[in-house]
Amino acid sequence: LRLLFGGWGSNTHTKVPFPKRCRSLHRLSTMTDFPKTLVIGTICYGILAAIGLALVMGGRITGKLSSDNAGIGSVVVVIATFSMWLFWVSAWMHQWHPLIMPVYEG
Repeated sequence: LRLLFGGWGSNTHTKVPFPKRCRSLHRLSTMTDFPKTLVIGTICYGILAAIGLALVMGGRITGKLSSDNAGIGSVVVVIATFSMWLFWVSAWMHQWHPLIMPVYEG
């Protein structure tokens, strides 16, 4: 995964001299790296969704849920997981780069 996401937003890049034509490309690549916490959290919510869908499908296979109820359950699991992930991502990003810094008086 490290190769896929290109270093995951670490600020400890090695100081390698780049040719002039590549410096702007290197600056762009370091600005677009994914933070580790965001990737790990997204994977956790994906696992949570997979567990919920497996429970719904297990209820369908065992006969405790009708096909209509299993379909509704699948939609509810997907929408609920996406909503929780979106709320978490919004809260995390607001804390990652706050727009207003606290002013301490003391």
